Amino acid sequence: MSEIDDIRSFVAVVDAGGFGRAAHSLGVAKSIVSRRVA
Repeated sequence: MSEIDDIRSFVAVVDAGGFGRAAHSLGVAKSIVSRRVA
């Protein structure tokens, strides 16, 4: 996992307004988005 993926995940969460929607837009599981942002 790269730092750019972490940043993309963070931006997706902010844009989407939540982890679930961000995960859907990124095409990954919610747990992956959560782990990248943490």
